Amino acid sequence: MLKWLYGAAFWLGLKKRFYLGRKVNRANWDPTPGLGLDEVPARLITDSGELKAKDNTLSFWESPVSGSDALERTALAVTADWDRLDAVSVAWVDRAAIEADGIALERTEGKTGVRGLKEAHVEAVRLDGFRLARIASRLAAAVRGNAQVRMLTREDVRGLLQAAVDTRRVEHPQLKSGLKAELRPPS
Repeated sequence: MLKWLYGAAFWLGLKKRFYLGRKVNRANWDPTPGLGLDEVPARLITDSGELKAKDNTLSFWESPVSGSDALERTALAVTADWDRLDAVSVAWVDRAAIEADGIALERTEGKTGVRGLKEAHVEAVRLDGFRLARIASRLAAAVRGNAQVRMLTREDVRGLLQAAVDTRRVEHPQLKSGLKAELRPPS
């Protein structure tokens, strides 16, 4: 589907906006005493693992629509491979803003059990400390502004995953045992 959207936008000469979603721990992004609202504590990059770059890359899930679509696509992609059902918070940022910050993005196959979302995985690549700090700043603005972050409760996640199982976007037998026990097979 995303390939089709990219192709259609190219042929029609349209600039389609895309958004990049990422799982976050909401509490990690609260303002820190001694730092301004637009400043990001170094612990988000070093201690918490919130923005832990692996091989100088950082993972995102792309969505052609902001808001609930970006939230649900990211939450579904991330939680479908969990060992157990839990709440999740997701933040999303404008892809064009990330690219305008000089951050290169590459499409890679995502590690998710959700049909149709593997190709929605995007990596921020060739990251150094400065580029990672720019991403942190964008995510901080998204989370602290509350406009581009949402928390899904455990029950919300259950509903999202169950709908994906029912429509066979996620294969029930492929789920890890903890999730499999929480979700019913499709009828």
